[in-house]
Amino acid sequence: MRKQTLVKALEKGICILVMLIVLVPFIWMVSMAFKTDAEILSFPPTFFPKEITWKHMTAIWKRIPLMTYIKNTVIFAVGVAFVSVMIDSLAGYAFARIRFKGRNILFSLILLTMMVPFQVTMIPLYGGSSIKRSGLYDRVVKSLTDAGLWFTELPGVVPNPRVSLVRKGIEICRKDGIDFLLAVGGGSVIDTCKSMGFGVYYDGDVWDLICGKVKPGEKRIPVADILTLPAAGSEESDSCIVSDETIPMKTGFGSPLMRPIFSIMNPELTYTLPPYQTACGCMDMMSHAMERYFSRTPNVEMTDRVTEAILQTVIHNLPIALAKPDDYAARAEIMLCGTWAQNDMTGCGRAQDWFNHGLEHQISGFYDIAHGAGLAISTPAWMEYLSEKEDCLPKLVQYATRVWHIDLNLENPKETALEGVRRLRDLIHRAGLPLTLAEVGIGTEKFEEIADLMTDCGSHTCGSFYAMSRADILALLDRMK
Repeated sequence: MRKQTLVKALEKGICILVMLIVLVPFIWMVSMAFKTDAEILSFPPTFFPKEITWKHMTAIWKRIPLMTYIKNTVIFAVGVAFVSVMIDSLAGYAFARIRFKGRNILFSLILLTMMVPFQVTMIPLYGGSSIKRSGLYDRVVKSLTDAGLWFTELPGVVPNPRVSLVRKGIEICRKDGIDFLLAVGGGSVIDTCKSMGFGVYYDGDVWDLICGKVKPGEKRIPVADILTLPAAGSEESDSCIVSDETIPMKTGFGSPLMRPIFSIMNPELTYTLPPYQTACGCMDMMSHAMERYFSRTPNVEMTDRVTEAILQTVIHNLPIALAKPDDYAARAEIMLCGTWAQNDMTGCGRAQDWFNHGLEHQISGFYDIAHGAGLAISTPAWMEYLSEKEDCLPKLVQYATRVWHIDLNLENPKETALEGVRRLRDLIHRAGLPLTLAEVGIGTEKFEEIADLMTDCGSHTCGSFYAMSRADILALLDRMK
């Protein structure tokens, strides 16, 4: 009798222990939800909150449509239960009453699918294979794991980032309650994160924000980045560019809140970049500098000189990086130039042009070419075209003499300007980038449409350094073909 009592007591004790093992984490989770941020991070930890706060509860209701999730869960659960009863009862009868070949094997397989959750059989996919080859992916995952940070991944970002992936990312952020975005890559990855961060807090389609139909609000998920491709300058800029592959259209939006809160810039992460990507990146950052440099605003000598230094630094270090990809000094100089060319420091207090970026966005929107390659085609052609405009000539001459150290031809300053264009084209050619649309397989079939889109069918001009009309754009495209 005594032995039976001890056995029963032991059984109850084990049951109580198992119950506590199951319940304590749940109670701890609920308790943490009502603690202040300071108490959550305090050590030693407290089991029950000293001061109850409802901040986290109200935040979750604002951040995600919780009632919609509950409603969907109920509908799904009831639907699955109903279908299961209808189908499983028939299947169960067959297994219980009917003898057939392979019955036991089939029954064992069904039991296995019931015991192993579906999620365990799913393998996450990742688009950025280069960060895995370089070992960066493993280092980032280890750092996050060692820090005890839960995370999920969104692979598949491509050059000229797609709004379809932005929409997918927004769904994940809302579903999982994501409160921080870490971009590991170049401008396309960072711009995708920027768009997601603002899109989470917008009730409509994120494309409304991107195309400028709706202004971004004051709330966003903060973004940080680990830069692997210096080019776009997104690591410190207040804007982003995204494509809608279904239209096709490539455009963007900005906000002071869009700048990443920190950026990890290690030149060693760029050693494995293919030469073509390195060259495209340098052309992009040079274009960022020139979009601000070619301006009619007077008395901007300091920012002119800074911009010229950025251009000269890229011109000097690009051939070195192409010849010796692991040259730390060259990679570091290029990386810093990419940031300074686009953080708007050189655009301080002056009108900015941005015609070439607008034109390239139209071209890559139709043909999906690399952004830097498109700029390599348009920029020297645009400069050559403007050398024929008398009021544009002084700045083009200044560019040629200061950046390329070309002697000024007082009798024929246009020749000085054109020599600057020839030097730029030579750099582009030696870097392996295209100089004509034909080199990237682009014909003349979209010229009229591009000019119409840029000028709203001729109703306005583009650019501030020189107001490019629809006729000007068609003439320029003809030079680029």
